[in-house]
Formats: sequence, structure tokens, C-alpha cells
Amino acid sequence: MSPVDNSSNPGERSGDSPGDNSRADATSWASPKPFALALMAGGLVLLVVAIVSVDQPAGAVLIALAAVLLLGYGLAALVIRPRLSIALGGLYIRTIRGGRVYSRREIVRTRVIEQRHIGRRTPQLEFDLLDEGSELTGDPDGLPENTRLVMFSRWDLGTDPRSVAQALSDAGYPVQDTARE
Repeated sequence: MSPVDNSSNPGERSGDSPGDNSRADATSWASPKPFALALMAGGLVLLVVAIVSVDQPAGAVLIALAAVLLLGYGLAALVIRPRLSIALGGLYIRTIRGGRVYSRREIVRTRVIEQRHIGRRTPQLEFDLLDEGSELTGDPDGLPENTRLVMFSRWDLGTDPRSVAQALSDAGYPVQDTARE
């Protein structure tokens, strides 16, 4: 898959991105829209099944719960876009809490790590970011105390986290690849 360009996303809330339109030439990554729509379609199907199976209350409740979870997850994948962008002023990172541009000074560490999931090793892109308005404090050899951890998987980015890490590295951001060390 290739990066998704969402630089003209009209759904931005005020305060999510800088006022100087610094995301105009950004390279962006987000969850694939077709998969998010498929989750929502599956949620709607399960909701219909829950309504039809009302004569079995326990099953209907469980199916309705699964439907709500699928609808919520699909909606989040459609709304929280782009998840990550290379912007002129830094990196634009959008989470469920909102979006923000982090300057190079606020990015403490960027690395690719591998996690074991169901017997497979999957890469994750990990950012350690300074809290808003904070200065570096803590152990100079270790990770500062006032940081926030943000992790992105293949689902979040719509592509392999290693290729995103390479794009970040090409843009001048230092990236550690602990998965290959």
C-alpha cells in the first residue's frame, strides 16, 4: 500500500493543525478507508441480526455488543484521519484525543519495534513525545519523565511501519530500528 494524502481534509477541528496551512504538501498515513467501511458494514449486519434474534435475549445482547464495537472501531478509523503526516512545521500526529503538530524538538525518540502477536512478530512505529509546554527533564541518559508514548501499527498507518520509518528518515527525522538490531 502507498501513503494516503489527506492534506485537504476538510474535517479538521480548530486547533488540530497550525493556522499557516503547513500540511499543504504533507505525506500522510491513515487506516485504509475500505477496511473501515467494511467494519461498519459488518457492524450494521450484526445489528440487524441482533434485532432479528430478539427471541433469544442473551444472544441478541452479545451480537448487539459486537455490532456496536465494530461500528465504533470503523467510525474511529474513518474520523481519525490522517493518523500521521510529515508537515512543514514537524510531525502531525492525530489520536482519539485530537491532532497536533510536534516540532523536532518535541520528538524525543522515534523507533520501530517488533511485538509478538499470535505467534508472529509485527512491527510498530513508536514515538516518545514531550508533553505540551514541557521541557526535557529527568535522566539525561534515559527517557525523560514528561513524555507521552504514541504507537502506530500497520492498521493505523495503512502500510508497513518500516516504510513509514524510512519516509521519516528520508525527511530528516532520526529513527531507530530496534526490530533489525
